Formats: sequence, structure tokens, C-alpha cells
Amino acid sequence: MQNRLLLNMALPLVLGISGLGSPAAAQVTAVAGAGSRSCTQMQADVTDLPNTRRAYVSWMQGYLSGRNAASEASGLALIDLADYQAQWDWIVSWCSQRPESAFAEAVGALFGDRSSMPARN
Repeated sequence: MQNRLLLNMALPLVLGISGLGSPAAAQVTAVAGAGSRSCTQMQADVTDLPNTRRAYVSWMQGYLSGRNAASEASGLALIDLADYQAQWDWIVSWCSQRPESAFAEAVGALFGDRSSMPARN
């Protein structure tokens, strides 16, 4: 018991000194491009420069395609990608209620809301 307590106290100290346990060592950029923008930024971008909507739709379709591929490989639910306008409208509505959320979060929520097709075997 005493050895476990010592280990529990010493391990964070050793990791902290080595840098392995520091937040800086663990930080990874997981989302880049349009997905890293906030909903507020996305809405301003498409209002000020309507052609930027294509970049957001492209990012959305790429994300959803990737999620579909991963889901299909695991036998999980898929999302139908045919109607991107309906998906975009859903995103805009979701973002208007959560302006500080990331665009990637909105697209992830769309996948969760719309994924209902069973994966093909």
C-alpha cells in the first residue's frame, strides 16, 4: 500500500520533469481548415464572401465521407451524402443556436443526427 502511494505521488513528478506528462507534449492539432473555424466565423465568412461557402461545404462533405468510410468498415450507421443543401441548412441552423462552437463540432452533430442507414455488408 505504501509503495503504491509512493508510486502515485512520484509518477506525476517524473513525468512532469521529463516533459512527457506536460500539456505541451500532448497537444495535437486534430482539426484544420474550415472545420477549425467557429460557427460565428463561418457565418461571417459566407456572408462577406459567398464563394467561401464552397470551402465549408467541401470540408463538410470530406468529413462526412471519412466518417462514413470509418463507420462502414466497422458495420456502423452511415449518413446519406446526396442532399448537401439539406445538410448545409441543418448546419446553419445548428450553428445559429451555438455560435461559439467549432464548425467541425456542427458537422459531427449532423453526422450523429442523420446517421441512420445501416452499413452494407
